[in-house]
Amino acid sequence: QDLRPLSSGEAWLRRRLKASYLGLASLERTIARQRVRLAWLRSDDASVPALKVHASHRKQRTYMASVQVGDRVISDHEGMAKAAYDHFTTILGTDTRREFTLDLTSFHVNSFDLLDLEAPFSEDEIW
Repeated sequence: QDLRPLSSGEAWLRRRLKASYLGLASLERTIARQRVRLAWLRSDDASVPALKVHASHRKQRTYMASVQVGDRVISDHEGMAKAAYDHFTTILGTDTRREFTLDLTSFHVNSFDLLDLEAPFSEDEIW
């Protein structure tokens, strides 16, 4: 590529190889991270107090102390719950009456008897 322009086939192969390489590098990082975690758990450092500190840190990361709604900052639990409820209620909308409905029987869709799905397996089915 530095000495001459790549053909379309060579450029395609280069992109594929780069994507494969990046995927394998990501997988290698994940495996290394898991090995470190396993080594830490196997070592003597993984005592109960250390695990509690780790869990406490995770809880602190996901804790919401306050929510800003417009110009107001809400910090009490009930106010944050109400703000979240109001926010998602406006996003999801409300149930409204539709002007048109579908009559599914007019599509002539066969109904299926699904009661057989609750029957126990026979020995032949298992084998």
